[in-house]
Amino acid sequence: MRFINIAQVAGRICRLFGAAFAAPALVAAFYGEWTDIPGFVLGGVVSGGIGQTLLGISRGADDDLRRIEALSVVAGVWLLFAVLCSIPYLWVGFGVIDALFEAMSGITATGATILTDFEAPGRGFFFWRAMTQWLGGMGVITLVVAVLPRLAVGVRQLFFAEAPGPTEEKLAPQIRKTAASLWRLYAGLTAAEVVALGLAGMPWFDAVCHAMTTLAAGGFSPHAQSVMGYDSALIEWIICLFMFLAGANFALQYRALLGRPGALFRDDEFRAYVGIVALAAGSLALLLWIVEGDGAPLRRAAFQVLSILTTTGYATTDFDLWNDRTKLVLLAMMFIGGCAGSAAGGPKVLRHMLVGRFTLLEL
Repeated sequence: MRFINIAQVAGRICRLFGAAFAAPALVAAFYGEWTDIPGFVLGGVVSGGIGQTLLGISRGADDDLRRIEALSVVAGVWLLFAVLCSIPYLWVGFGVIDALFEAMSGITATGATILTDFEAPGRGFFFWRAMTQWLGGMGVITLVVAVLPRLAVGVRQLFFAEAPGPTEEKLAPQIRKTAASLWRLYAGLTAAEVVALGLAGMPWFDAVCHAMTTLAAGGFSPHAQSVMGYDSALIEWIICLFMFLAGANFALQYRALLGRPGALFRDDEFRAYVGIVALAAGSLALLLWIVEGDGAPLRRAAFQVLSILTTTGYATTDFDLWNDRTKLVLLAMMFIGGCAGSAAGGPKVLRHMLVGRFTLLEL
């Protein structure tokens, strides 16, 4: 491997990532949370400084990345991002392990949290927490590919090393245009959810945070009780819709928006995804109605099925109190995941389909 090439690309990525810290700093300033701003400024300075240092020691390197080098860049930069994202958490008093845990959970859109006191942190803190998931959901590297014009030949290797799912989706002849198209769709869906949640009665700041973490299939919430705390059927249905979209292939959604909706419905994986959601939600709703006597079984069933299938992790009820038969449905969703090319985690529907087809061929 040519480490000088790796250092140069990583340096550009880190320098650009440093600019991301400006957004939560502006949010903190807007709400008058002046004591939190230095943490974001420090994070931006450290990220930019590391990037500039890497660029300095790799001066003269070319941009051509081999596949193994692109994979090394992605793996190394993600680990570095977790450290950089932890700086604002350290500033507000988190321990080192707690800060790294929260940062890694955010940037990987995992959604696990050590946060117990939701009253003490400021708005800038919660915005940064949601923003790390939003950046990680689509992939920071794909954003870099979309906006940095000087990655040249290595851009293809870098994009496919980072893009979610086992398939190589291209929307345009140039990979950079493909990355930009995916991010435009991602940002557009996020904005649409913000408006929908705000009009449904959710506070606008909370709507922004939930929109970012829904489309990222991450599940961080600024509310201590997650979505359950808003006690609104309309809000739950809106989040259901966007969780479904977060778990579907973004490239196919982009083609559908361009006037080719058949691209979605001709796709075997998408049809299987729709079938899984319908079957699981219907079965769970029936069980909730018969066994639990739930008054709104379809809404609760659809929400929890989509939340777990897409690995978002929101909750509208304490399903630990449900009957074991209902829990089995949710357990099955954990082992499936969303579609390839989506923000959802898990093994992916496509992989299950491939395993099934290969198994049938061997019988």
